[in-house]
Amino acid sequence: MNATDQARYEQVIFRHFANAAALDAVPESIRSHEPPHPDLSCRTTHGDEVAFELVQVVDEGVAQAQSDQRYLQDRLRERCDALPTSRRDHLNEVVGNAHVAVWFAGNTSRKIRAAAVPKIIEALEELDQCAAGDVALPDVFPFVRLKIGRGTYRGPWFQVLTACCFGDPLVEMIRKKFSKPYETPLPLELLAFYDRQSMAPDRLWLPDLKDFVGANFNASPFRRIWLYDARRGQIRFVWPRI
Repeated sequence: MNATDQARYEQVIFRHFANAAALDAVPESIRSHEPPHPDLSCRTTHGDEVAFELVQVVDEGVAQAQSDQRYLQDRLRERCDALPTSRRDHLNEVVGNAHVAVWFAGNTSRKIRAAAVPKIIEALEELDQCAAGDVALPDVFPFVRLKIGRGTYRGPWFQVLTACCFGDPLVEMIRKKFSKPYETPLPLELLAFYDRQSMAPDRLWLPDLKDFVGANFNASPFRRIWLYDARRGQIRFVWPRI
């Protein structure tokens, strides 16, 4: 994201968080700021002004996989749209109502995946109009699998499937925020949130988080630490507890 899109995204996350946390933030008072200032500030209905630093918790492997997923879905869509009219019309007849799931072997580079896009479109053009389920592809790109699902889609609707192993960088990301300098005259709070990555069970992160925050909170610049699950709209951790 560019800086403007990032600020808009953070404001959307913050508004949902503020509702879940019952902060009584005045919507019109929410403002984005650039470093070295904290990310956001707001005013509550009680007249209190507070600054917030935000950090999205996501493993680098997950972030890269999602970036590759969006990139390849865009390339597939663009390839369809760029076909000559006759071929595009034929493709719509064959898979215009289809969900096309595309799976690449995990060790395949983005460059090789992108190079397979024209071949995938050609393979779809050769399908029978009733073809569904797993589709066998030519041996020239055995690292790709297709699965066709029929429905009422306005398609073809492409979904590039991803699979990756990831860890939970929560404590390390909070550690970095604890050591970062901020310029603000306002009370400062830290909002860590999950959005692009699902949260692991509590037993996998809660003990380590409690230990770290308990040992380092007094030396941090923050007066409160929040952990928010944006996918579920839930506050999962607050320190110190309200």
